[in-house]
Amino acid sequence: MDSIFIQSMLIDLAQGLIYVHESFMGRHGRLSSQVCVVDDRWQVKVSFYGLSYVKEIEPRADEDQDLFTKPIHTVTHCPDMAFSFAIIASELLTKRPAWDLDNRKETAKDIVQKVAKVSMHPFRPEIDVNDSSDAIPSLLQLIRECWTEVPRHRPTIRNVKSLLGSMQRGKRINLMDHVMETLENYASSLEEEVEERMKELVAEKKKSDVLLHRMLPKLVVGRWCLIWFCYRIDSRSTVRMLPIEGHC
Repeated sequence: MDSIFIQSMLIDLAQGLIYVHESFMGRHGRLSSQVCVVDDRWQVKVSFYGLSYVKEIEPRADEDQDLFTKPIHTVTHCPDMAFSFAIIASELLTKRPAWDLDNRKETAKDIVQKVAKVSMHPFRPEIDVNDSSDAIPSLLQLIRECWTEVPRHRPTIRNVKSLLGSMQRGKRINLMDHVMETLENYASSLEEEVEERMKELVAEKKKSDVLLHRMLPKLVVGRWCLIWFCYRIDSRSTVRMLPIEGHC
């Protein structure tokens, strides 16, 4: 997944969050990467929102869900989806689940408690830029702004979408065209690799032929190669594998 895929998916996510934020619901409430789905046109869709208006849902403790949200006592009363957006964006860049729990000693509960603690250096996911070769510096800066400690310093979702669009230098890239171009480039590189391997195989065959001719008389080599070839073509051939000395 290159930077074009990541930016396109984040723009789709921001567009979906703008719709939710400007609707009568005002907020998603359970935003995480688990509620983001990709359709057959590589577009990100936001799901699992507004269900509380259809049926009363009892709140339940979900530690994994809390990893995508800032604890309630550290945020303002205004709906704020920027923090959850930043966590999802970090997952796309690092290509790992939120907070990489599999490689951590802390539990989800421990991480939530660390995030809730207000400090000059807030606890946030680590983004290894070296492992994220497709990461854009401006995108990394946007993520840091979205999960900053002070909520009023975070950009709105509409501002996030505008910033993501500016990263494409004013060019709206069609993701389907990019997918087709990527597949064509992959097919072309695969053909070149196959051709290169064939050249190497022919070169090695020539080397083995030269070595064989140096070790054995030319007549013996020719007859031996003919017998071996016939045997490989049809294992039921009547050609009898006689010792080489018998043909000399």
